[in-house]
Amino acid sequence: MGSATIADAQQRLRCGKPNGQEQYQMWRSSLATAVADPEFVERNAGELAGLLTEAVRVYVDYKPLRLLLVTARAAARHSDTFVKALAAAVVKQAGAADGPSRHEAFGLLLLARVALERLGGMGPGAKKAVAKLVEVQAGLAEGLMALGGRLVR
Repeated sequence: MGSATIADAQQRLRCGKPNGQEQYQMWRSSLATAVADPEFVERNAGELAGLLTEAVRVYVDYKPLRLLLVTARAAARHSDTFVKALAAAVVKQAGAADGPSRHEAFGLLLLARVALERLGGMGPGAKKAVAKLVEVQAGLAEGLMALGGRLVR
């Protein structure tokens, strides 16, 4: 398993229909199995966080986004390293020069929430990361409002 699983997921993400059945199965099978292994998550924290933020850029339907969040939450339960990598990936992508699209901003808000849920319990050392993620969330929410996006269903 390991990096090959993530490399396969990245390849499918870049080449397939972003909201197709193949993508859905990828998140439900190989990646779901992989993130159930704490050692896998710890070893591949940065790559996995990057895959999740890359997928947010591609997916526009709610169903695959929901699976992304399930994957992120499962990985976050197993690894503080992953949580920190996810927080950094969200901050980096949210601050990209071209700015996130509406669906990307919404997905990044949700991933930031996953990171914040875990960072809050990591003690005083995580205060800086929490503050930065809250700042990023505020910026994403403002951007969505400016685009006419809804923040709630």
